[in-house]
Amino acid sequence: MQAPDLAKSCPRSPLDRLGDLPWLPRLIDKARAHLAGTMGDYIPYPCGGDQRFLDTFGLDANALLGVIGQGLSDEAVAEWVRLEATEDLQEGVRVLLAHFEAPIPPDDADRLFRLQQARAELQQARPDLDLTWVDNFTKLILAEEGHPRLA
Repeated sequence: MQAPDLAKSCPRSPLDRLGDLPWLPRLIDKARAHLAGTMGDYIPYPCGGDQRFLDTFGLDANALLGVIGQGLSDEAVAEWVRLEATEDLQEGVRVLLAHFEAPIPPDDADRLFRLQQARAELQQARPDLDLTWVDNFTKLILAEEGHPRLA
């Protein structure tokens, strides 16, 4: 499979699904770019969102990277995830989607501070963007990359 050049385009949306698994298409794009050396300015695999996906389903980052590195299709990677997941897939999807929607809690001062910094930087670079709805990092990704908002 062709690795995307993330210096020229964005990975797929965090909300895109593969085999009903959100984040997996984005993770695959980033892992392929990581292996090809075409990450651009993106945080290398596994970033925090990738790690949340991996932890949610009980998967090993290096094992999944090895599978993706074999050049398998998206569908074959999704099948590997379904077979290797040590956690309930339906529950994991529910947990991930809830996390994507939930604002960062006020008592999580470190993440809240990092989000406020990232929002301010993005607002300065792109004053045209409406960031009033951005209250977590998934929504920041959606806004920054121009993906549709959560429904």
